[in-house]
Amino acid sequence: MKLDNWCHNLMKHVTKRLFTCIVLVVLLVSTVSFIAYRIGYASGYQETMAIARGTFVTGGDALKKFRNNDILEGIRRLEAMYYSAAVVLLESPKGINSLAVETFVPDLIEYRRKFAGTQSQWTPTEKILEELLTQWKQKQELGVSSGSP
Repeated sequence: MKLDNWCHNLMKHVTKRLFTCIVLVVLLVSTVSFIAYRIGYASGYQETMAIARGTFVTGGDALKKFRNNDILEGIRRLEAMYYSAAVVLLESPKGINSLAVETFVPDLIEYRRKFAGTQSQWTPTEKILEELLTQWKQKQELGVSSGSP
């Protein structure tokens, strides 16, 4: 009888401990998941804000140039913004797999062909862009769609 009582008390104690451990693990995993989500959300928000700030500053500067009849400098500012956005998309696995890239990269290539100037005039961003566009064209020639998984 004493042994049965002892086993019963032991099982009750182990069950409480096990239940407590499971609850603590679930709470810990939930907390860590929430923290990771918030960090990811915040970093995505920060990236979006950086892009918005760059667009705001560059777009405003380009508009001022156009209003002051400095058309060439206004175009240069807009091109810099355009090229930077293209580099971000072409370097990103998520961006390269987008319909926008598939649709508009040929237009960008054509634009660069007409207006890029000589390599000695290119900015560092344009040099990176040109390398990425060359890689993109090679994939297209091989029949590999960048939108395929």
